[in-house]
Amino acid sequence: MVAAGEAMAGTEGREDSLGSRLRALRAKQGITLAQLGKMVGLSPSYLAQIEREKANPSLVTLSSIADTLGVELRSFFEHSRPVWQVVRKGGGEKLSDEKSKAVFQILSSAAVRGKIEPCRVTCPPAMRTERGSHAGEELVFVLEGQLEVEVGDETFTLDTGDSIHYQAGQPHCWRNPGTRKSVVIWAVSPPSVCSEEITHRRKE
Repeated sequence: MVAAGEAMAGTEGREDSLGSRLRALRAKQGITLAQLGKMVGLSPSYLAQIEREKANPSLVTLSSIADTLGVELRSFFEHSRPVWQVVRKGGGEKLSDEKSKAVFQILSSAAVRGKIEPCRVTCPPAMRTERGSHAGEELVFVLEGQLEVEVGDETFTLDTGDSIHYQAGQPHCWRNPGTRKSVVIWAVSPPSVCSEEITHRRKE
């Protein structure tokens, strides 16, 4: 049984799973878990959990491992995508945007992710994201509080229970106009936009 705060995913063909592929790629290059951990800044025990399918790494983590091993990211997923994943309450990787102070809880791992990336976002009072655009689309559902969403020249005020779906090629941003936090579910396509944007901002 998986406890609260943990995540689990199901795969077809365990011998061809993400963990097995990582182990094979690492072994082929004669790299130990300790050596790989030092190169990517992760503990050998965590890497071992990934290889045993006991941990669900983020896309950012897998990208770092792929770069270190000199392979394409897709090498981990060909013919091995899990068909389901459960993320328990409090689970999933959490990323913080230092500029807006929003906290993003990633609700799926790169291993199971298909064409969307779902996140639970906690927006502090007066938070505002940077205005930007990208290929794909986004859907926002307000779980708690209020959120203003700007899309193109339009501004939409969303209350608890409201949602908005828009093409992300239009310049857009969010703002929490209230005096208490807002919590939303954000589904973005293509996947990895959230992880890549937050990682990029951390490096600035």
